[in-house]
Amino acid sequence: MERAADAVYWIDQQARILDVNEAASLMLGYSKDELCTMTVHDLNPDFQKKKWPEFWAETQRRGTMVLETVHRAKNGRLIPIEVSVNYLFYEGKEYHCAFVRDITERKRGAEEIAQLADRLELATRAAQIGVWDWNILKNELVWDDRMFALYGVEKEDFGGAYDAWLSSVHPDDRVRCDEAIQQALRAGTPYDIDFRIRWPTGVVRVIKASGQVIRDPDGTPLRMTGVNYDITDRKQAEEALGASERLMNNILENIPSYVFATDRQHRYILLSDDLARFYGKRKEEILGKTHHSVFSENVADAIQATNEQIMTSGIAQQFEEVVQNPVSGIPRILSTNKSPLRDAKGQIYGISGIATDITEHKRLEAQFRQAQKMDAIGRLAGGVAHDFNNLLTVINGYSSMLIERLAQEDPKHEMAVETLKAGERASELTKQLLAFSRKQVLLPQSLNFNESLRLISSMLNRLLGEEVTLTMDLAPDLWSINGDKGQLNQVTMNLAINARDAMPNGGKLTIATRNLSVTPEWLDHYQMMQQGDYVHVSVHDTGHGMSPETLSHLFEPFFTTKEVGQGTGLGLATVYGIVKQSQGYIFTDSALDQGTTFHLYYPRVIAAAAAAPTPPIGHKKGSEHLLIVEDQDSVRALILQALKQDGYRVIEAASGEEALRKASSLSEPIQALITDVIMPHMSGLVLAERLRVTWPNIRVLFMSGYVDPSQSAFLDEPTAAFIQKPFLPDDLARHLRNLLDKSIVRER
Repeated sequence: MERAADAVYWIDQQARILDVNEAASLMLGYSKDELCTMTVHDLNPDFQKKKWPEFWAETQRRGTMVLETVHRAKNGRLIPIEVSVNYLFYEGKEYHCAFVRDITERKRGAEEIAQLADRLELATRAAQIGVWDWNILKNELVWDDRMFALYGVEKEDFGGAYDAWLSSVHPDDRVRCDEAIQQALRAGTPYDIDFRIRWPTGVVRVIKASGQVIRDPDGTPLRMTGVNYDITDRKQAEEALGASERLMNNILENIPSYVFATDRQHRYILLSDDLARFYGKRKEEILGKTHHSVFSENVADAIQATNEQIMTSGIAQQFEEVVQNPVSGIPRILSTNKSPLRDAKGQIYGISGIATDITEHKRLEAQFRQAQKMDAIGRLAGGVAHDFNNLLTVINGYSSMLIERLAQEDPKHEMAVETLKAGERASELTKQLLAFSRKQVLLPQSLNFNESLRLISSMLNRLLGEEVTLTMDLAPDLWSINGDKGQLNQVTMNLAINARDAMPNGGKLTIATRNLSVTPEWLDHYQMMQQGDYVHVSVHDTGHGMSPETLSHLFEPFFTTKEVGQGTGLGLATVYGIVKQSQGYIFTDSALDQGTTFHLYYPRVIAAAAAAPTPPIGHKKGSEHLLIVEDQDSVRALILQALKQDGYRVIEAASGEEALRKASSLSEPIQALITDVIMPHMSGLVLAERLRVTWPNIRVLFMSGYVDPSQSAFLDEPTAAFIQKPFLPDDLARHLRNLLDKSIVRER
């Protein structure tokens, strides 16, 4: 008894403990003597005294009984035990010999297993995991309740066999599922597959199935057991995520900006394809790396310092920065927006940003500002020319009248002649100002290009400066062309400026003219020119030349190779437009370090026979009733005096309003209105319209120092004419007489 591992108790019919072994003392913490003074009722609260006789009788009847109960240890702890009670009759006395085993660990294990089973049941229920078991030999397939819910079938409708399950699989997935099962049976590999099922109602769901094969010792498959669970929502989420990623990738690939994101350690976690190309690397080479993998140390440190500031402050920033392209080394201007990246808890874990290359935009902005500046200068030049033309009208007008009245031998006559010559030279200057400001009325005419070049040669020399030598090689018998003198002079000046800028250290500019007949035999390098006669003008400089890339964009508006602020990019575009408007052609030959030659081809026109100068003829006088409207008193006084001495009856007014008041009080009609175009409060155009209401046939002679070409439609009026300031009294008289004598045929 002492060697027994279990506790051993000898108990009499009155439930008294007669003897115990050492194991009993160790289990309960009592000494052997203490236990031998106690009863079963003292150790086991379940055995009440009134129940003991019944229990004794039962053991006597059965001989042996096994039960689970508890003993209370000396420290009060209840110990779960398994008791094997044996009824014994010895020497005329009855005894119980009880073998008691501590089953605390077994109970704890059973409880844990039960808890695990509960948790598993809860988990499978929550995850909607169905459990199945297939007896391969009998072809019996057993499902739990969740399997039926997963497949949308009732228990009574399920066949309980392999084919019943396979028939519920989507037709397109059946072969694949069957092959997976057979492979698991043959090779013993785990069964793991995704497939679609179709409910009896037609609903399609996606199932994830896992299982394993159980074999006998010989390796024969006996059973297959496993689980199913519905992954439809996960699949849909994966597809939605995939679609979102594809959309994001499509946006990243097509957005005309650089998109990026970095983490707390400044490592790239996202970047667009365009940004990778800007860096000159593949995306895989950049992702997971810091800015130091693409930029120099100083630049990378500066970028990361900015990012660190944004992550620390949590405030987005928008700024412009100049970044050197890592591939070409060319600085680019980027407009960058950076914002902190936050997780679901609002914690910042990185930076997201979008950068747009605005280099071209900035260049266009600068060009636009330059163009605005040039337009402002042009307006100023036009205004100066307008005021100057008024003064020259008076100076030249009175000089002309003095020349007519003074005898040639009079010393004052020569003085008047020189004054008129100076005024006419000043008039040419104002015309050039008007050409620059584009406020000149365009008057195409037959002209000799050589003469135009000679007239502006002194201006070209001043324009080129002392370090550039101007040479002209002009054909003596040059054909005439049709064009606007001011426009063609602008072409020459623009090309000269372009040549000067190409020779910053000085050089030579050669302008040559010649006659050229384009025939089938003539080698047309450009293969664009029509056959015919042309005046060929070449402008050659010894500057730094141009690359093929520059030549391909040469005449594009706003294209320039000059630094920001030093060119509008409109000069050569203007040249091209003027030449094309003149029905001509322009081509360029150039190579780096070999200079540039512009070739201009203007169609030949047959010059009028009146090219030979004819002496001035007198003008016819008149007696018509005229209304003179001019806001400049000195100009009005000159016109008034000149027309009165020619016999006209003249009424004068200093403004449009005064002219209307005087006209309303007249008893006879006005035959002609002579008015300045630009006047305060009421323009000459508005005045003419108002007077035509009263006198529809009134003739109108408009005069101005400059006219906006966009507002020159009045020149098409059959009853209107125009005279450019400054003019001489004789010119005014001829224009007026021609207008009054003109036969007007109005369209019906």
